Amino acid sequence: MSAPCQFLPWDTDFFGFRIARVNHNELTSELMPEIDTWSQGEAIQCLYLLANIHDLATTHLAENHGFHFVDLRLTLAQKLPDSFKAEQSPLIRPFQPQDLPYLEAIARSSYTDSRFYYDPGFPRERCDEFYAT
Repeated sequence: MSAPCQFLPWDTDFFGFRIARVNHNELTSELMPEIDTWSQGEAIQCLYLLANIHDLATTHLAENHGFHFVDLRLTLAQKLPDSFKAEQSPLIRPFQPQDLPYLEAIARSSYTDSRFYYDPGFPRERCDEFYAT
């Protein structure tokens, strides 16, 4: 049987506390004890759950087991016809090393509405650096 969660070493090293994510987007009353036991055994301090918001049981189980809503992920898609042509060609060039400081500055201030800023468990300074990495 596979683990109900996955330890995230990069996130853990970057933020300085043990982070993992649940390997399921729908929860059941049978799965929750497995998640709790695994998390306690791994000394997890932050557990991400990308939940199916259309599953009411998952929402209730998550709330009852200490999960807090911090973000909504919305995926938009549009199929373009095969004949679609842009009116003009975009001006894009390859990255150049001198671009890096400007891109880092933009990244540090562009995502302040993200789940990391919304969650008080993540220090703001580390959130700034997270997006600049």
